[in-house]
Amino acid sequence: MTPLPDEEREWLKALNENLWPPDRKRNNPVKLEAHRQLTHKEKDRVFKILDTYLVVVEMFSSNMFGGYGITVYAHEQYPGTGPEPLLSITEDNLPPRSRLSRIDGETEPAPDKFPGCGRDDAWELFSKYTHTEQMRAWISEYKQFKLEPPRERYHYDY
Repeated sequence: MTPLPDEEREWLKALNENLWPPDRKRNNPVKLEAHRQLTHKEKDRVFKILDTYLVVVEMFSSNMFGGYGITVYAHEQYPGTGPEPLLSITEDNLPPRSRLSRIDGETEPAPDKFPGCGRDDAWELFSKYTHTEQMRAWISEYKQFKLEPPRERYHYDY
């Protein structure tokens, strides 16, 4: 894995501003509501960045009724400055399954949402980035900046 290039850093920040315009940010105390869903192309690029570059990924509970979200951070550029938040997405930002995925033989039903719990597909996708030993170590290094270490799934449900 290599350091995050400036081009990708700026793209993530711009995407975050597009998903969470200032007038919609955290205006609902019960549930985070993004302006829109990711396109399939955007989702693919986000997760390619997570697979390719050195970034910190923290999981959070997206609403009081259960739901998962992640925040992607760039590592601190200078000692003591802390990680830089770049993008936050929730399970509600994930695009619906594409027709192409169904053509390719995916037969899974649409993701279920049970009261008080996040979606299984979101947990599986997000936790493979947030719940690694490397991520635990990086978040521990940034504990003075109040990043939350990964916890058991039930912690994010209500």
